Amino acid sequence: LQPSAVKSTGGATFTRQADGTWLASGVNPEHDTYEITAPLAAGSFSGVMLNAFPDASLPEQSLGRYPNGNFVLTDIDAEIIAPGMKEPISVLFTTAEADYEQKGYEVKFIVQDKPKRGKGAKNKQGWAVDGPTRKEPRTAVFTCAPVTVPPNATIKITLRHDAIGGHNIGRFSLSSTSLPPAMVKLKGGAV
Repeated sequence: LQPSAVKSTGGATFTRQADGTWLASGVNPEHDTYEITAPLAAGSFSGVMLNAFPDASLPEQSLGRYPNGNFVLTDIDAEIIAPGMKEPISVLFTTAEADYEQKGYEVKFIVQDKPKRGKGAKNKQGWAVDGPTRKEPRTAVFTCAPVTVPPNATIKITLRHDAIGGHNIGRFSLSSTSLPPAMVKLKGGAV
């Protein structure tokens, strides 16, 4: 995805890096929400891959904005809109997989019980990556039932950090997939 806008509801500043990633700086609010808007190709949509990267400007030169370099992502939502649509298509991510998970902070907590929580409800559990000791790039994939994307569509992805104050992702990129959800795997599959 090539975002046209990346915003923080908590006042952080995002700067696009030369490699296409986005780096947060400035204010690090207690519980930030990132809103990413990007054009989305017509066809099928079945998931998102989130990559978190270390950066020399982040605490401990790690992946998160908390002083120890960690983050806890608690929710991901997506809506697809296009000209002429009466209302957006809400995407419900139902599966999640990560290449690394901190004990007690597994990526499954982001999608687990999501229908019960309801859209926008705060989740206090989420995905963390041992920021103080694990400083290599980390990846998570989130899949949904395939959605038909109309021409000239835009996707708005929302990332929430509601678990522990200041544990916000520092530098990231997003990509989308149209593969059948069963084929979207980090281990032994394709993304």
